[in-house]
Amino acid sequence: KKGITVIAALSAIRGIRKEVILMTDTQKEVLAVLVEILPKMSRESQNYLLGYGEGMAMAYKEKQVEQTKEE
Repeated sequence: KKGITVIAALSAIRGIRKEVILMTDTQKEVLAVLVEILPKMSRESQNYLLGYGEGMAMAYKEKQVEQTKEE
């Protein structure tokens, strides 16, 4: 049930529908914990977490661009 909740939460947040989301058990656990704890966190803590995640996403995308340039 947690997996369905996580997927539904992500779809609602992003305003998108995903037909299939393949995740490891660890990834599912991370998202389940976040879904549970986010409503209890302060707005400041949520913004910090969002910024951290966005920074990681940006770094990952830049790394992917660099790798494609090298190929």
